[in-house]
Amino acid sequence: MAKRSRMGPASWTPRSEVVFTRGSDHLAVVLMCTLIFCVALGPRMRLLMFPGRPVDIRLQDILIIPSMAYIWLMPTPVRSRMSDVWGSWCMALCGYASIVTMVYVLVETQTPVMERIGFLVRGMEPFVLATVMCGLALRSGDDAGRWALRALHATFLANAAWVAYQMATGSIRTLVGTDVGNLVESYGPKLVGEPTVFGTGAFFGLMAALAVAEHRSPVVPRFFAFAMLAVAGTGAFVSQSRIWLGSVVTFGLLAVRSERPGSRILRATTLVATGAVLVVCVQPAQFANRMSATGVQRSLTGRISDIWSPMIDIASARPVTLLMGVGPGGIRAASFASEAHNLLLRSWLDYGIPGMVLFVGMGAMIFSRASAVARAGWGSPTLKIFANFACLSLVGIVISGLVEDSFTAVTSSHLVMIAVGLFAAEWMRERDPAQETVRDAVVTRVDLSKTDVVGTSAR
Repeated sequence: MAKRSRMGPASWTPRSEVVFTRGSDHLAVVLMCTLIFCVALGPRMRLLMFPGRPVDIRLQDILIIPSMAYIWLMPTPVRSRMSDVWGSWCMALCGYASIVTMVYVLVETQTPVMERIGFLVRGMEPFVLATVMCGLALRSGDDAGRWALRALHATFLANAAWVAYQMATGSIRTLVGTDVGNLVESYGPKLVGEPTVFGTGAFFGLMAALAVAEHRSPVVPRFFAFAMLAVAGTGAFVSQSRIWLGSVVTFGLLAVRSERPGSRILRATTLVATGAVLVVCVQPAQFANRMSATGVQRSLTGRISDIWSPMIDIASARPVTLLMGVGPGGIRAASFASEAHNLLLRSWLDYGIPGMVLFVGMGAMIFSRASAVARAGWGSPTLKIFANFACLSLVGIVISGLVEDSFTAVTSSHLVMIAVGLFAAEWMRERDPAQETVRDAVVTRVDLSKTDVVGTSAR
């Protein structure tokens, strides 16, 4: 029998060679694709929950509830254990965050109770989304990966077409959720439903990560992957999201590095030429201030002196803030700003140094699992795509997290968790013990038949 490793089977057997296939659940496919559409297109609805402070909710915030109920009521054909992907770090982080929130609810009155609970739910929702996406993908059968990729490609085309329309007409607005979208200022074009600069840049940056992941797959044409990467880079550029444009450049360098030496120079030249044409043709005069070196330096200097230094002083002022931060939702009451503009600083302020350590440990665990599968000698092309997508998405979150709260922003955090959930589902399906037992039986029968043939010919 084939020996099974800790990360998965010793060798991957193509689907066509396996005796049985798992039937797909059409409702699960619909729910999975709908969740992807809701996250990627990003329409908002506004609720007046707190006095003088509106709250925006997304469609996935609503859809995730019946999806969770459906997964619990309808068992998946493969056991879904997200703890295999992120270990015990996620449960420890959620538990510690809940304790911090309850402590501040009891001892601090400046921030409304419902606001703190709302920020806690918002912070934990990405992990729930990853679990739900994994369960739906497992319920959707062996074609779940293909359906998910189609949904991601469809949202990419829709958002890219809408951005192109805005650039051509000069009418900057969202197509869906205009009541909220038109109230949010933006430096460049907006997505179909997402109005913010960071959200628009995050979408195109993570689609660039998907393009590089597909570029590394033998089943996706490289021209398609490079075209998708070029369009994603254009979208990040015209949105004027500088940090996500830097992430796209990083992904492009990774794609070029994986090319054969003969074609590497051609690909690199093509990317540089495309970037030069974009700078000349696409960038109007008003972009120059924000995208210039002077604009970047001014923005970074402002973050260091006006945001990071005061917030570090607040977080390290007392032992209680070192241990528990200021609690979720407490930044506004503790300082003049509402965002920390740094991933690690935000996790420290929300949940203290222990919470920051748990958050970093969970991210490292996910990256370790996904990168190991991406480099392994076994696995289907779909699994490889989602393993690379999860790895690159985490890299993008870390890069953008240098200057933004990249994991509290909805578009970036939810898209990354979709990538993690889809990777987890494909990994669990292909390392399922029942599937491996059937594969081993097939191999055993083949070996026995060969032995009988050899024995008969010898006689």
